[in-house]
Amino acid sequence: MNLGVKILGALALVIIVALASASWLIDRNTARAYRAYLDQIQSRRLEQLAAQVGPLYAAGEDWTTIQTWLNIIAVGSTPGMGHMGMMPGMRGRNRMPSPDELPTLYLLVDPTSGEPLAGVGSPVTPAQRLTGVPIEIDNRTVALLVPLDVAPRLGQAEQTVLRQVQRAILLSAFVAGLAAVGIGGLVVYTLLRPLTALHQGVTALGRGDLSVVVPVHSNDELGKLAEAFNAMTAQLRRHEELRKQLLADVAHELRTPLSVIQGNLQAMLEGVYPLSADEVRTVHRQTQLLSRLVEDLHELAQAEAGALPLQRQPQSVTAALQQMASLVSPVMARRGITLQVTTPSPDLVISVDPDRLQQILYNLLGNALRHTPAGGTIRLHATQTAAGRARIFVADSGPGIPPEHLPHVFDRFYRVPRDTSTHLKWESGARDESDLTSGAGLGLAIVRALVEAHGGTLGVENTPGSGATFWVELPLAASSLVPSSGSA
Repeated sequence: MNLGVKILGALALVIIVALASASWLIDRNTARAYRAYLDQIQSRRLEQLAAQVGPLYAAGEDWTTIQTWLNIIAVGSTPGMGHMGMMPGMRGRNRMPSPDELPTLYLLVDPTSGEPLAGVGSPVTPAQRLTGVPIEIDNRTVALLVPLDVAPRLGQAEQTVLRQVQRAILLSAFVAGLAAVGIGGLVVYTLLRPLTALHQGVTALGRGDLSVVVPVHSNDELGKLAEAFNAMTAQLRRHEELRKQLLADVAHELRTPLSVIQGNLQAMLEGVYPLSADEVRTVHRQTQLLSRLVEDLHELAQAEAGALPLQRQPQSVTAALQQMASLVSPVMARRGITLQVTTPSPDLVISVDPDRLQQILYNLLGNALRHTPAGGTIRLHATQTAAGRARIFVADSGPGIPPEHLPHVFDRFYRVPRDTSTHLKWESGARDESDLTSGAGLGLAIVRALVEAHGGTLGVENTPGSGATFWVELPLAASSLVPSSGSA
């Protein structure tokens, strides 16, 4: 049984129960209200009759005659008794019917004892006397007019009216039920249409179709669910494109050193190259390049999966910058590049893995070296932000990053074209630029992954023609309470 049938079945059951309950309550209350209406009519009629009996008794009519007259009047006017017409009833007219010939609906009784004054009927009970209406003459109660039928009886006409009301209620309930089921069916269709489309989209996605897009029909929870599904498929498409690009880039990056290694080894085996230390050293360099590439890929995968182990501890930013400057200054000196280091307050301490921080700075400086010409300047400094974090800057004086490349500088295997006319090879035997990263375009991607693993943020500010500035924000250690300092 599908969801639509279940919802409609449950809705129909609820509607049937609700309408049945409403019909029963309305029918019951209608009958009760009608009986209350009859009670009111009877009370008013009783008062009117009592007001007429007093003058008759004062005019000399005896209680037997008045009782007979009451029986005639009651039969002709009481609700539920029909109409018998006015019978001659007073002295001097046609024959008065005997009291036994008519039903007694109202009884004249003694106000004290409850005995019938006309000599017919049985004495009334004290409870019945409480429902009676006094008949007064000269402010003196001479009798009580007591109704013998306390609950008014429904005649044929009244019962017909009640049946018509009941039929109208049932018909209204039936029509309302049909309308409710129809509206419910429309609502169910409106709810199930996006769910059906989403089910089809999930099925297509399960078959590997990443191009599926679910239509969004509303701005409610179902519409937001469809939007989330579309965003998920878009993200999956992007990841699939990145995966394919990653495989292509890895294959491309591995092909070159492997080709060099294979070619050199084959040449040495065939006697083309002598088996010398220089040739072996060349092959060894290529294996080192492969090793660095594999290590970079491994670290990047661990960091992006949140599985990179971090040994966090308080680390002085000043000490970290000074240590990094001592490592790279010799290389920059050979390149003719000036390294300017401005250290912040010694009390600026961050919570970081020192080895990973060194790797972050190493990759940023390696990127700056690749894009700074000889005679240029690289600046390394740090400040404390107003938000209570440490921000480390690496700024170069290179050509800057073209605007179209700026959004992609932290993507894996993405390399901004550099000005080869100003790029100089490093001296043989010195630390070359591939010592910092594999040179495959993974350095900044690793920086981003490591910074995010520390709960930090990073960014780049660029002025084409005047260089680029990369910055990294990292959280302060709990003991670092220094005021904010300005940048150099």
